[in-house]
Amino acid sequence: MTKEEKATDKQSPVDQQSTEEQPQGSLSILEKPKEGQNKEQSIEGESKERPLQDEQPTLGKSKEEKSKEGHLKEEQSTEEGKSKEQKTKRIGKEFYKREDTVVIAKELLGKYLMTKLPKRKDGTGDYVVSGGMIVETEAYCGMTDEAVSVYMSMKKNNKRGKMLYEEGGVAYVYMCYGVNALLNIVTNKEGEAHAVLIRAIQPEEGISTMLSRRWGGRRIKVDPSLTSGPGSTTKALGINTEHTGTKVYEESSYIWVEDRGVSISEENIIASARVGIPYAGSAVDKPWRFRIHGNKYVSKAK
Repeated sequence: MTKEEKATDKQSPVDQQSTEEQPQGSLSILEKPKEGQNKEQSIEGESKERPLQDEQPTLGKSKEEKSKEGHLKEEQSTEEGKSKEQKTKRIGKEFYKREDTVVIAKELLGKYLMTKLPKRKDGTGDYVVSGGMIVETEAYCGMTDEAVSVYMSMKKNNKRGKMLYEEGGVAYVYMCYGVNALLNIVTNKEGEAHAVLIRAIQPEEGISTMLSRRWGGRRIKVDPSLTSGPGSTTKALGINTEHTGTKVYEESSYIWVEDRGVSISEENIIASARVGIPYAGSAVDKPWRFRIHGNKYVSKAK
């Protein structure tokens, strides 16, 4: 459906940084206590009096108190684990079955495309988890979209092409000019031929494996060319045409999309014409390519 373009020059990896404010504690100057009293004078000059007997230290906690504290910590840890699990989850089938593919393409921005596939690009080696945040997509909206109808007329005898008519949530991977495998996720209901093309991700997990798949160990630094563009993304993640038909919503799938609670506002989404579809007639200028504004991993075409 699209044509792969060249990626950008080197750039250092994206580090998600956060700043933490240091708590400000109060300072006090202690005077020598007088007999029967203890005076504590603050910087502001105020003083407080209290009986010495109130200052007796606690020698220890009873077994009952320690046991209670242990249970509270265990419950807190369990709740934190549940909260984290809820924030990171595979997206289910219903997400992809919706009719508005343009909305789905936008909502996939900020989601995480993940794979657990062989480490080496030749399909050998240990299975490794790798992936990152989706930063660029394109929507393809059925037979009324000439980008789809013309494409399908060219692929009418192609068995893999028929996968585009499946129910939402299925991977459709095809070769672009015999060079790059492009990953589409089918959307809408069966028979509609809708899909979203994943054009770029921001790499975050399994980066050393992605570098190896792309360049065989010749590069050790991350730059946008690692996953900028649909062909670069599939190479880095180990995806090829053999993965057509994968149900990305199934728990056992080796290709899936996660919701990690990242939401991209409309103000931060750039909409423009799709790439590499000169044959699409009246649909050639449809603004159905979506990118996260300012993200260095989006592809640079148009």
